[in-house]
Amino acid sequence: MKRLKILTGIICVMLSASIFSYADDNPLFDTPEQATEQTTEQTTEQQSETEQPATNENPTPTPAPTPTPAPTNGGGKTIKLILGSQNATIDGKQISLSAAAQTKNGRTYLPMRFLAEQLLGASLNFNSQNKQITIKTADTTAVVTIGSKNATVNGNKLTIEDVPVLEKGTTLLPLRFFAEQFGLGISYDPAKKEVTVKEKIVDPNPPVAGISFPKESFVKGEPITFTDMSTDADGDSIIAKEFTVASHNTLRSSDINNLMGKLDPGTYDLMYRVQSSKKAWSQWITVPFVLDPNLPPVITSMSLNKTDLGRGEEFDIIYYQQNEPWEAVTDAIWSYRHINQDPSKAIPLKPTRFFTAGKFIVTLQLKDAAGNLSEKKELEVTIGNRIVQTQLEYLSKNINVVNTALENYNNAEYMEMFRVMKELSFQEKSGLLIMSDSPENVFDLGILYRETITAQKGRLLTYHVNKIAGDRGKGAGVVIIVENKDTVPVEFKLEKTGMKGPSPDPHEVGSKVLDAHFLANSPWGSTKIDVGQSAIVYDSREKLNWKPNYLISMLSEFETTGTVRITVAAFGPNTKLENLDLLAPLPRDQHPRGTFSVVEKSTTVDIPGGELTSIMLGEFDHEWVVGTDGITGEVTKNKGNYGVEFKITLNPVEETMFFINGRGGAFRGYVGWPNGVNRTVSSYGPHDARFVGKLPAGESTIIRYMLANGSASPVKLAFVPKSQWGRL
Repeated sequence: MKRLKILTGIICVMLSASIFSYADDNPLFDTPEQATEQTTEQTTEQQSETEQPATNENPTPTPAPTPTPAPTNGGGKTIKLILGSQNATIDGKQISLSAAAQTKNGRTYLPMRFLAEQLLGASLNFNSQNKQITIKTADTTAVVTIGSKNATVNGNKLTIEDVPVLEKGTTLLPLRFFAEQFGLGISYDPAKKEVTVKEKIVDPNPPVAGISFPKESFVKGEPITFTDMSTDADGDSIIAKEFTVASHNTLRSSDINNLMGKLDPGTYDLMYRVQSSKKAWSQWITVPFVLDPNLPPVITSMSLNKTDLGRGEEFDIIYYQQNEPWEAVTDAIWSYRHINQDPSKAIPLKPTRFFTAGKFIVTLQLKDAAGNLSEKKELEVTIGNRIVQTQLEYLSKNINVVNTALENYNNAEYMEMFRVMKELSFQEKSGLLIMSDSPENVFDLGILYRETITAQKGRLLTYHVNKIAGDRGKGAGVVIIVENKDTVPVEFKLEKTGMKGPSPDPHEVGSKVLDAHFLANSPWGSTKIDVGQSAIVYDSREKLNWKPNYLISMLSEFETTGTVRITVAAFGPNTKLENLDLLAPLPRDQHPRGTFSVVEKSTTVDIPGGELTSIMLGEFDHEWVVGTDGITGEVTKNKGNYGVEFKITLNPVEETMFFINGRGGAFRGYVGWPNGVNRTVSSYGPHDARFVGKLPAGESTIIRYMLANGSASPVKLAFVPKSQWGRL
């Protein structure tokens, strides 16, 4: 008797899965829904409903009659779904569902918005008060209610077996009902658990595509115009069009400009088809299409707006160019240098004045909307000895000139020009600085730094480059873990300046870190940690793609109410907190790491008048703060005093111009200015000094300074009193 039930169930299932063919020879199953497995104790009726028997026996079923479909020319939208997966494809393009396609009582259910908007192309309205759902296309309106078997289609009342449900905040709708009401064909591949949904197209007279162009060729990037000559024998309107080319038929677009924009210049067999309001597609037609190269712009002339220029005299450079009339020139790339300088030393700006007598080379290159670059054109500019204004006079009168380079075309040595005043003495502010910068290049997952501290405030600095090879480094990140080592619960607060980067440019990351540090009122986050428990208080994997050879860095303040162990670690994409004990400390390299007891240094500088003077920061070994390596216990030095803030009170006798000169190499960072606006400063070596600001005579100005991550020390702070402005 049990065997008879099984065989009967199998026959019912096979009958319900009978195939019928459409005119385009695309077989579609009438009922695709697959149930979860059932036991052999189920009744025949239950097995029929599940549409799939739970047995390995395969008797031959009696075939059902094949219905005769209406005429169709195919070409409708095709959607593929995998039961239990949130992934789907629409005409081969992958998308994500808000919830997975799933079966309930042997029927397939889909998320409401996906079914309505993506699958049916319909408008959707959900009434949250009565839980009623309205899905509407041009010719069909269906209304259903969550949990109810009552439905209406175009005003006609129906009873449905598969009711809509609300599950974990997502409304799920039965596929079968809507497929039948909106004219969809469905097939199911049980081996792949794949549901295929395709529009049923019924149109005995599909449209015929036609197209003509106003000229024989177009330039790449030029707007392509055409006349659509498509027709439809039934008078149906054309609602869609599609282009491709025979040699790249995987590239398809409804916009010919979008399609041809992806192709190189050349001669193509352009293919075109259209779709009618019945959603029937025409046959493809093929026409020749020539895409000509887009030529770069040409600078035809370049000249000055005045002659006989003096030192500091303002001028303008006028140029003329040629390009395709329909295409814009999007960028003018300027640079200038003294005639005796190597072109690699050129400053990437358009000059408006020179303060040094001599000859200069100004270079211009144009870029058009297609990304083509013109040939570079040079203009020689001669500056005479007549002084209109010195550079220092110009800087003193203008705002928005911070970071202007002090002209130094004869490569004067600033160490000789600016007398270094006596070595500074600093007052140190005790505090806690935890620095994780070794290994700077991270070659494997592991612990980067670790330290145990007791209730106090502190500062945390991290600086690491992803050098982890292969897939092991993809999706990796820097994670900060705090473990409660106290006998009571603790609260750990972290200032959410967060990680900066990722970037392959250490100066870019370093300057962003300082910018965030000098900003006021940065938000804090708080984590409560029970006795013996651990918590991740920061995880860069959540929002940063730490790509290979890219740098990320953090400079944040923190506070803890009890004894905790802070760990900075490199986690893989799937590493979890419970895996921490499996990671080993990574060996340090030549870069500094450690726990230091100084977070701030302050000093006062009295700036004399009548001469060029300077002070040096980070010149001597004994200036660097000393600490302990939390992993090895070794004594360590913070070479460069990274993470240590300097507060310097400047007292000038005269009105004084203030410059920064990087002596140890490239410097890019910020100077905290009294008005609270950070000042960007970039110095590129011993012969490059940049303007920071003007100091009023007889007044104290307190600046904040910190060596940016990625920059080098020592750094010279140079001062030019007003009586010496004519010297530079």
